[in-house]
Order: sequence, then structure tokens, then C-alpha cells
Amino acid sequence: MPKVHELSDEELRKKLARGELSGKKALTAHAVLRRRRRERIQEWLTRHSWLAAILAAIGLAGIFAVSQRDASE
Repeated sequence: MPKVHELSDEELRKKLARGELSGKKALTAHAVLRRRRRERIQEWLTRHSWLAAILAAIGLAGIFAVSQRDASE
């Protein structure tokens, strides 16, 4: 059997769902899936950094709008 970190995400999910992995191997499989998900999100954010900048600008504009409204009341 290949090592847990050598299996694809799909294979890991199937083995976890079927209960084929237990103990340390199950914990390792969950950790591998979390790490891979985190890496995919990080890669996506890197490719779409312009979107993050727009969302940050909208968030800051909203914060300033609320603070301005509170100050005028």
C-alpha cells in the first residue's frame, strides 16, 4: 500500500469514509487533506491578488462609511 501522503485527495477521502484508515494514519490523512486545501487556497489567492485588493478596499470603505455615519449622529 502506498504511503498516506502519496495518495490522491479522492483516495484519501474514500479510505477515510470507509474506515480503512485508523489511528495515526487517519490523523495523518486529515492533516494531509487540510494542508493540500490550504495550499490550493493560497495558490488561488496568489493568482487572484487583484480580487483581494478590491475586497480590502470595499471593506475599508465600508468601515469609514459607518464611522462617518456614527460621527454625524
